[in-house]
Amino acid sequence: MATHSKRSSTKQIQEGENQFKRPRVASMGKTMPLDIGLRVDVLDDEGIWNTGVIVDVGKEKTQDTVEIKYDGWDEDYNQWFGVNKHRLAPLHTYTIVKKCWAKLAKWPWWPAFVILRAPATASAARGLEEETKLFVEFYDSFDAQKRSRCWMKKKDVTSFRDAFEERASKNVSKNFLKFVEGTQRAKAGTSPLLFSGTGTLPIEYSSKVSEPLEEKKKECSPEQWFHLYRDFSNRYKELYGHSAVVAPEKTPVTHSKLNTSKRGSGGCPTKAPEQEPSQGEDENEEKEEKKSDAGKLEKRCDDDDMVVPGLQVTLRNKRAAAEVTSTQRNARPRRAKG
Repeated sequence: MATHSKRSSTKQIQEGENQFKRPRVASMGKTMPLDIGLRVDVLDDEGIWNTGVIVDVGKEKTQDTVEIKYDGWDEDYNQWFGVNKHRLAPLHTYTIVKKCWAKLAKWPWWPAFVILRAPATASAARGLEEETKLFVEFYDSFDAQKRSRCWMKKKDVTSFRDAFEERASKNVSKNFLKFVEGTQRAKAGTSPLLFSGTGTLPIEYSSKVSEPLEEKKKECSPEQWFHLYRDFSNRYKELYGHSAVVAPEKTPVTHSKLNTSKRGSGGCPTKAPEQEPSQGEDENEEKEEKKSDAGKLEKRCDDDDMVVPGLQVTLRNKRAAAEVTSTQRNARPRRAKG
């Protein structure tokens, strides 16, 4: 009787443990794998990989879906995609970000970041060969949300290493040299901006289109794939210099403190500030910056360029998954505005 009782107790404990574990496994399958605010690569209707951000989540029948806002396009061009469709990839899986100099009308060359889009098909490659504009994010503010972003003519964007010493030495505003230093610290690439033909097809894709997404996914498990979304999205701050921002010092910054070496992709300054500014100093500098630098680039953009002063993405709270109808899927043209 004692042995039977012990076995029964053991069985009951095991059953209790199994009952406790099962819901945890089941709940993982029901959890939305992608979150609002994640930055991603997104394949548009013309077969071109762009960058964008998840602004909403939903559900169509039994499939999890996300709403994507394309970088450089307003919300009228947002699209819904199933998370398991071959239209989404971790940020910069296919697209490329590089440091650059960009020039607006009546304004000097300014440190910035340029996004190079990638073709998934031969027709998409031909489309990029005809496209003459690039999407640029200016380093014109220490607040990432206040940075100016717009489509620029290819001729007004050049490699960050080109004439670096000459351009970096121009003290055109109070914080200009700090913006240059911040760009140097950013982890984006510094290789030359080279294109195939007269358009904006990156030289990296001149002889072949991007690898099929199906092949990329075979390199890891589904769980690992969705982890990459978060890992790559978190790297966004490092690539674009958001996590390497150092508020301006009170003492003037001389050109000798800038790292003008052409070696390496990190481009870190030769000397880091000895101490971090206090919170009060940060706030004062931000107020001064707002009066002096913020908004200047927006006002001086060419008429045919669309300016996006910050991402302007409202991270809406996750709600109960809403049904997504086919009428909510907007067709998006390939060409840049202008």
